[in-house]
Amino acid sequence: MNIYDLWFASVKMSNKIKNYLLKNFKSTREIYIHSIFNRDSIFVSKDYNKIYGELKKAWNRDKLESLLEYSLNEGIESVNSCAEKYPYRLKNYDDSPSVLFYKGNIDILNNVSVAMVGARDCSLYGKNVALLIGREISMNNLNIISGMARGIDGCCHRAAVENGGDT
Repeated sequence: MNIYDLWFASVKMSNKIKNYLLKNFKSTREIYIHSIFNRDSIFVSKDYNKIYGELKKAWNRDKLESLLEYSLNEGIESVNSCAEKYPYRLKNYDDSPSVLFYKGNIDILNNVSVAMVGARDCSLYGKNVALLIGREISMNNLNIISGMARGIDGCCHRAAVENGGDT
C-alpha cells in the first residue's frame, strides 16, 4: 500500500486513461512526479487540461495520509495495473481497474474461479442451494467470486469460508 496508489485511485477519470498513464509511466509515483513537477510530460490527449486538473485536484496529503494509516492498520493492500501481482486476466482489458485494494492473498485471483450471484431477497430454498453449490465448489479447490450482499451472494461467500475455500 502506498499513498500514490490511494491518490491515483481517487482521481476522477476513466480507467482507460489511467491505465494508459500507468503503461507510460510504470508507477503511480512516477505519474505523481510528472503531473505535479513536469506538467507537459503527462498529457495524452486533447483533454490534457482536464486530466492535469483532475490529477492535481485529487492530491490532498492530509486526507491521503489518514486513509493510508487506516488501510495499513486494517491490513488493506493495493496493487496497480502495472504491478507484477496484478491479476493477469484483468490485464486483457483497457478499462480494468487501475488500482485494486485487497486483503489476503491476491494471487488466488489467477486460479480457476466460479462467479456466483443471485437475488438479495431469496427464498430459503435458494439460500440452501447456494450454500450447497458453494460448498461443493470450495471442496473442489475452485475460488468463489461473489459479493457480500445479503441473500445469494452472502451465502456463496459464507459457504466458501466455512469450507476452507477461497473467496
